[in-house]
Amino acid sequence: LKFIMAEERVEPRIFEEEDFDAFVNQCNIEEGDDWELCLDSKGLRLWRKNVEGTGISMVKINFVYDDIDPEVLYDVLHDHEFRKTWDDNMIEGYVVEQLNHCNEVGYYAAKMPIGVTNRDFLNQRAWVVRPDRWLIVNHSVHHDDCPPKKKLVRAWSHLTGYMIQRAGDGCEFTYCTCSDPKGYIPNWVTNMLMTKMTPKFIERIAKVCRKYEEWKADHDPDHKPWLVTE
Repeated sequence: LKFIMAEERVEPRIFEEEDFDAFVNQCNIEEGDDWELCLDSKGLRLWRKNVEGTGISMVKINFVYDDIDPEVLYDVLHDHEFRKTWDDNMIEGYVVEQLNHCNEVGYYAAKMPIGVTNRDFLNQRAWVVRPDRWLIVNHSVHHDDCPPKKKLVRAWSHLTGYMIQRAGDGCEFTYCTCSDPKGYIPNWVTNMLMTKMTPKFIERIAKVCRKYEEWKADHDPDHKPWLVTE
């Protein structure tokens, strides 16, 4: 995987199959390639590795949900309207440009703790459904319709993504992320927070997945544009 620095001008481009393959390869590696297993407890495993040239660690976490259908988890990770009901850190989020049926440029602004300037991201998201495997991948880009905003620090996602696989009556979930919050936050603080906060994200997603189908039934149940294949 090539990690693109924020200082470069990064134009959106359509993801190819090999881009998804590269992400899957990172998700599947458990030993080697500089990955270090940092946590293995109650079915939850967390790895970390340093990414050369960034000063930021890449964090990967894997967990099996016994009672969550993979398609429900996939819907939850896509549904922008539903996210507004459970993401307490979200200030706003919207699609800047729909590139094609499975690539979009999206904006997301998030609250930070008191004393820290709020952050925002401008990311290209891409997704694909394969037999018993669902993938969503993003990285930051630049877009003339969404320049940096005053009173916010534009953060940078080198790579963040989700791999969902069917596992019996549930699903196996792998979450991989490498993001730089920018501003005056030391890299060691960023790395520590990512290692601690990522497992909490896994717990949070489980709770909201169990509420999604009931919520969606009353909120435009047929609107799932992420399922369009062409």
